[in-house]
Amino acid sequence: MNVKQPMPIHLRGGDRAVLLLHSFTGTANEMKRLATHLHQEKFTCFAPIYKGHGAPPTTFYEYGVEDWLQSAKEGYLFLQRQGYKHIAIVGQSLGGVFALRLAQIFSPAAIMTMSSPIVERELTSLASRVEAYTRYYLKLNAFAEPETFIDTYFPRPVKKLHALQQCITQTAPILSDITTPALILAGEADAPVYQQSAKMIYDQLASTRKIHKTYADAKHLLTLERQSTPIFSDITQFLNNEMQKNK
Repeated sequence: MNVKQPMPIHLRGGDRAVLLLHSFTGTANEMKRLATHLHQEKFTCFAPIYKGHGAPPTTFYEYGVEDWLQSAKEGYLFLQRQGYKHIAIVGQSLGGVFALRLAQIFSPAAIMTMSSPIVERELTSLASRVEAYTRYYLKLNAFAEPETFIDTYFPRPVKKLHALQQCITQTAPILSDITTPALILAGEADAPVYQQSAKMIYDQLASTRKIHKTYADAKHLLTLERQSTPIFSDITQFLNNEMQKNK
């Protein structure tokens, strides 16, 4: 059985727009619950899918971090072309790194990072994420010989993983240039690297309006937490406060 490839999410609402950026090896689907919640609060929501994500592994391997960052940029430009003047960016994990990058390029009304790394990730950790993505995709599509495929395509080329690693670590120096209001969220049950990164983002951002908040028992993908209501409420309140000021 072939599983339908995920699609971007676009929910038209009011005149305030939110760009939602998913994690590395994820898709827009992980932002669906948050997008639905924000749409009910009269926000327009757009969650793109990075190039190659959600596609067969061989297609995924064709792209790298610059392609994925470009997908995020195109998402912001799409909302601008639609006429939205007040745009916020919410990013999860790698999506949060991209949110910070876009904040340096554009002038968003607000940014939110969730479980976003800013310190160096081991190449083996990044490679394991790609292999997990591959195994999951092959399982969903009932691939006949997954181990043969894995043996053929792994280990992945170090060059692209190293570029991803550099994108993450080279984001830290730009934090002092970012003055956009920011909400930095992390789960207390997530790996230490993400909790350390959240504190670093908060401490080093030049924003005069910034909040750092953690959630007990929450793990990495905050948008998929069973007890997501407090998280979504905090995001909504922050957006309402900051985007009202920009109207």
